[in-house]
Amino acid sequence: MLLDEEGKPAKPYLTVIEDDYSRAIAGYRLSFQDATALTTALTLRTAIWRKEDPRWQVADLPMELIFSQVKVPRGRGKVERFFRTVNELLLQDLPGYAPEGSTGVEAKLTLPAFEQRFRNWLLSDYHHRLHSEIKCTPTSRWEKGGFMPRMPSTLSQLDLLLLTVRKTRRVQQDGIRFEGYRYIDTTLAGYVREDVLIRCLLMETLAHFGDQPPANGDQRSGRKSTRKTGFGII
Repeated sequence: MLLDEEGKPAKPYLTVIEDDYSRAIAGYRLSFQDATALTTALTLRTAIWRKEDPRWQVADLPMELIFSQVKVPRGRGKVERFFRTVNELLLQDLPGYAPEGSTGVEAKLTLPAFEQRFRNWLLSDYHHRLHSEIKCTPTSRWEKGGFMPRMPSTLSQLDLLLLTVRKTRRVQQDGIRFEGYRYIDTTLAGYVREDVLIRCLLMETLAHFGDQPPANGDQRSGRKSTRKTGFGII
């Protein structure tokens, strides 16, 4: 149990990206907001991109998306084991620990304070702790993997891949209308009455999570970007 922005007790959501081969955690996100497809995309953004913290050796993450089949978990137990490890080795020793069924727990830590403790534990303890299933530490197994990752050249390209919604709109004489707003540019003149594909960038949501808006959401010619609407049309 943590203290939210208003000083009220609240339970946060933890989303993690775990490397199946090494059991290393490539990225995570802590938030009071309910888990959604967007929070998953933001966690993937953290997992895939290069890390500034030198302790975080798990970076430049390549991946293949494999959906679980009905009644066939395909590795879910591995990430569930990690959450159990968090509970047993970190949470139960922190103030505000509230296991299922507990009552009267007093929240003392804020989300930033807890995030700092979680990160220190993850990077200094968990990644260097002997894992009983792989018979080595997650960090050492990650380093043994050996691969040449294919990465986007910029963070803006990664944002375009993960944090945009594709929509089809028909170009009218007065431009494109989307979410109650009108987008117009001289380049659209040759596409009047034609259907075009647009990408909606959720900039307002990024700001809510404390992230900087992607570099491609700017005010240059041919683009509309505003924090008021929370969208960038590319």
